[in-house]
Amino acid sequence: MSEEQSQEIYVREGRKQRTEFTIFFNIIFDRYQPIIGDQATLYYLYLLRKRNNQEGHDNYGKAWDGRRGVLEKFRIGPATLMRIDTLLKAVGLIDIEHKPSGRGKDKIYYVVHDALTKAEFDEKEAEFTGKVMAAIAEDPDIANMVGKEFKRKYLIKSSVE
Repeated sequence: MSEEQSQEIYVREGRKQRTEFTIFFNIIFDRYQPIIGDQATLYYLYLLRKRNNQEGHDNYGKAWDGRRGVLEKFRIGPATLMRIDTLLKAVGLIDIEHKPSGRGKDKIYYVVHDALTKAEFDEKEAEFTGKVMAAIAEDPDIANMVGKEFKRKYLIKSSVE
């Protein structure tokens, strides 16, 4: 095992209950954020924080905060949240399930996936890029949400062309 792999993780002193911290992988900022942008990255981290991590539970791996509260918390509109969902699905960070709530509207459950390893991400990056480009073709406003690196590489045409 290399020195980098065997590093210890420091969690500050005090109670160390799982509800007081969320661990996320650096690849989220290193590779995903340049594609999906800031809002989708922040929302993914929020979903990761809210994800049920109780093994054996029926809702293991899922997050389900009410959308109205999420819209208020993040100060975004429903259309923006739908675009964020599209970006997160395109790069495989979430899936969405709809279940009847008994109140006329389905309850939305996010199945929140861990980020891929760097090697796994590298294998799927072209697929992710294609899915994001397809999403932009379907809804051009998604182009305003992607990361600046993605925008520069795939969306902004050179002035020389």
